[in-house]
Amino acid sequence: IQPGPFGNYLEKRKGIDQAHVAIGYNLPGLKDPLRYSAEIMNVILGVGASSRLYMQIRENKGLAYSVNSYVDQGMSFGNGCIYLGTDKSKYSSAMKLAIAELKKMKKVEQKDVEEAKEQLIGQHALENEDTEKVAEGLMQYEVEGDGKEYYKYPEKIAAVKLEDVRRVADITRMATSILVPE
Repeated sequence: IQPGPFGNYLEKRKGIDQAHVAIGYNLPGLKDPLRYSAEIMNVILGVGASSRLYMQIRENKGLAYSVNSYVDQGMSFGNGCIYLGTDKSKYSSAMKLAIAELKKMKKVEQKDVEEAKEQLIGQHALENEDTEKVAEGLMQYEVEGDGKEYYKYPEKIAAVKLEDVRRVADITRMATSILVPE
């Protein structure tokens, strides 16, 4: 598999029973206006049992027992990661399918974007019921520059356009790390 110019790392490790695959790629950081588009793309791709990765890799093909994606954003960086936990004999197939699903995100549909927006806005509303989560969210936004921006999250998510999600999904560089049983 040749995901891109970053690199590929494979390690045979004692004491593990399954293969563990991580596929990483760059995304917008917290200061980038496209940061919210990255969150929406991530929800569609790999958050929950209705995500594309879960449906294709786990449900339809049975290639992984665990599959998800997440976003890690800092002030000057952003990364996305797809994680796969799978049988040693299936990791290559699961990885190829995950990369194919990531590439398909460039053609994501408006319906998917709207559903992801609803999910993120609903999740934010639920978090607002927990004062600990609100305090943490306000602190994170304050570190970024203005704590009051925390309360604008739903409108920022709602304002994301389909073209922006597709733009963020145009991933050209990936790195992989794979741990397989020895």
